[in-house]
This record gives sequence, C-alpha cells and structure tokens, in this order.
Amino acid sequence: MNLTRLVGLCAAILAFGAGCRSPEVRFYMMPTPPPNEGERPDGFAVVIAAIEVPHVIDRPQVVWREGKTVMNADDYHRWGASLPAEIRRALMEHLRALLQSDTIVAEPADLPGPDTLRLTVFIQQLDARPKGRVDLRAVYTVRRGDDREPVVRDVADVHVPVKGDLPSDVVIGYGDAVEALATHIAEHMRNLAKKAPPAAAPAPAPTPTP
Repeated sequence: MNLTRLVGLCAAILAFGAGCRSPEVRFYMMPTPPPNEGERPDGFAVVIAAIEVPHVIDRPQVVWREGKTVMNADDYHRWGASLPAEIRRALMEHLRALLQSDTIVAEPADLPGPDTLRLTVFIQQLDARPKGRVDLRAVYTVRRGDDREPVVRDVADVHVPVKGDLPSDVVIGYGDAVEALATHIAEHMRNLAKKAPPAAAPAPAPTPTP
C-alpha cells in the first residue's frame, strides 16, 4: 500500500469515528435574578420546607410535552441538580429579590422564631411546549413559626411563553414560570407582614400578699 492510499484510509477512519461520536451532554440550571449588590434589610425570615413535582417530570432529563399524551425526555439535556432542587434554588433567589431579604433559606437549614414563615409547594402541573408555553399549577401553604395551621393556602396558575424550540428555550420557560410563582407567593407574604399579630402583652405582676 503506497503512502497516498494509507493517508486516505486513515482520514476515512477518523472521519467515520467523528461521525459516530455521541453528542455532548449539556447540564442546565434554572435561571435566577442577578445577585443584589446592596444590603438588604432582612425584614422577612422564610424557610422553604418542601417542593414536590409530578413524577413524570421528576427525572434528570429536561422534559417537554409533545401533543396530549407524549412527553419527551432528552438524555443529552439534563438538569444540573434534581428538578425539585433546581426549583427550590430558583424560588429562594427570586423571593430574596422580591422580598428584599437575605434571611430566606431551604431545609434542612432552620430559622427559629415565631415570625418565621414556612413555605411548602406542591406542583400539580408543569408542562412545557416548545414554541408554545409553560403551564404551571401549584398549591402552596405558608405557616407562621411552629403553628400547624397555615395562614395562607392558595393555588397559583401560571402561563408563560416559550419563545423557541431548543432545550435551552424550554429551560428559560421553566425559569420564567418559577419567577411568576415566586411573585404570586411574595405578594401573600407581604400581606402577612402587614397583618402580623401584635406582640403579646407582658403578664401582670402578681399582687403582693399582706
């Protein structure tokens, strides 16, 4: 075999190998607002206790809907963390920005005190359609301190557009939906601050006995 044919054969083998190479796996984070450069007054103390999502989308892959009965999960486009963890992180950052407070954490961190608000979110629907929209429906509760009964129980229905058909467009749509959910929750929390219960009056001193 002469040198020219050998070089040509090697080039063909390399080209075939490049053509058979698997696509690169990409990992995505839920979009969040830019970091705050100034000091925040820490007027709110919030613990995000739990985030639950439907099992059909609770998977490593970015999932989007195709038609009424088909869900697409792409192995080459994945969340950096679990989907509930990504939603929790984004929700926490949005609430920090909306409520202007850095005292907003996620379990297992804890903020003791009777005025701490504890947030639980149950996402019943989170459907993304490329070049369509993201539909999010969430039931959430807010409890104050160690109270078992919620001071807020509400449902948020969110619909935001998905501008393109790439997985990155779907991720941005998810992020916009979580931002809208955070806005809905923050409004309730502001109202709770306006209606905060008055501090308990000190107990009267006992009357001295003669």
